[in-house]
Amino acid sequence: SVYQQCKACGERADGVHFGAIVCAACGAFFRRSVVDQRVYSCTGCASGMAPSTSRGWVRERDERATTRMPGICRYCRFQRCLAVGMRPEEVQAKRVIGTARPRSLRFNTASTILEDLVTRRKEMGRKRSMPPAETATFTVEDLRKSMESEFDLFEKLIMESPMLKDLMKDASAIPSPDTILDMEKSFHRQDTIRELFLFSFLFECVKSTAIQGGIQSDSVTLRTGFRLPLDHDSLERLYATDPNISDPGCLARLSQDFLFSIVRVVARSVQSMHADQYEFAWLYAIFVSSAVTPFGRRSFFRDDLLSSVSIIDDHSIERQGQLLLLLSPMLSALDDLRQFLHVAELAGARLT
Repeated sequence: SVYQQCKACGERADGVHFGAIVCAACGAFFRRSVVDQRVYSCTGCASGMAPSTSRGWVRERDERATTRMPGICRYCRFQRCLAVGMRPEEVQAKRVIGTARPRSLRFNTASTILEDLVTRRKEMGRKRSMPPAETATFTVEDLRKSMESEFDLFEKLIMESPMLKDLMKDASAIPSPDTILDMEKSFHRQDTIRELFLFSFLFECVKSTAIQGGIQSDSVTLRTGFRLPLDHDSLERLYATDPNISDPGCLARLSQDFLFSIVRVVARSVQSMHADQYEFAWLYAIFVSSAVTPFGRRSFFRDDLLSSVSIIDDHSIERQGQLLLLLSPMLSALDDLRQFLHVAELAGARLT
């Protein structure tokens, strides 16, 4: 009989699981990995899927080969699942017996800004250039170019989005500008665009880490597809690719806490929420608005976003509260990002 092969292991496939044609065993392995937020590691095995074989990363060896694919560790099996198109964001949350699956928030007709933001973020995603599947090296210059490309996309987003004018209404002492240049002047030479970008860049890093397997790989996943490992030796080798950095080892130590907070605190919380695109857009808008109006000050923009949620039952209130609780660790990670970029500049590396 004619049947399709599992794209991950080569055995007989039984259908589409999480975006790819795979067998039931690989589908179950992928689901467990995401739902249980398991972390895998590998120093390189026969599969050649581990980054250690191509980028020099050092990881603790996971000696337990899978029974489905002998000689291939769990880390490499998960990477293969990602490579064939399996998507972590399509994995549903684990349901506790006697309870319903978590439902997404619903927004009223006044939330047109979310529609616009969802559309523009999709357009940004289509314009991003992804790295090749096999990259010989990952350098500081690659990281710098990745941030530069993200800034270009972000600048285009806010220049064309009505969200900018809505944000500026919160700055009552400052006239509402129509262009980016006017906005920079009105903020008395403060680099507001850079601040807005850092908010946006961090949010996108957290989301991509959560939905692109960064938690299971124990690495920060950039929107361009590059991954930053969390172990000290790998970070030191990365920073050593920039001759301007005077002490790569010191910079690696200083950046570890920041990267840990992204992967092991914020991204884990985001992945467990299983938010849809509108909830992400809603949270993104509230988060970015803090660059103009910090929490503790009245923000009409945030008030409008909060009032756009349709509160129809206790679940809606609970869901909204759970999403808003993500803002605290995100803001903490943002402070760490600012400090890291400042230290990186002192060490000789300018990333933004």
